[in-house]
Amino acid sequence: EGEASPLQIQEILAYIEAHYAEAITLETISSQFGLSREYFSRLFHKSVGITFLQHLNRVRIAHLYDDLVHTDEGIMNLCERHGLTNYKLFSRLFREIYGCTPREIRRRAREQE
Repeated sequence: EGEASPLQIQEILAYIEAHYAEAITLETISSQFGLSREYFSRLFHKSVGITFLQHLNRVRIAHLYDDLVHTDEGIMNLCERHGLTNYKLFSRLFREIYGCTPREIRRRAREQE
């Protein structure tokens, strides 16, 4: 098992971007690219610097953030639409990334309009 090509990593990242709202698991994505789960995991972490799941959740939250500031849709609905099924985990990650709650982000966005 050698190094991954930058092209292979780009394909994997593009696949995640296109399918982030679906229920992607380590099993489904590694088999999609014909790799063992363990190898995919190591490869992804080495190439991207974070785990597959961390990356997937960051992609989901970035997309949700966009909807959060541009729509009035409920936060729980947005979570569901963007594949974030664990609300507690979502809240914690959102706060880690943006330093505040989704509600505060929405309020700030409204104040700037």
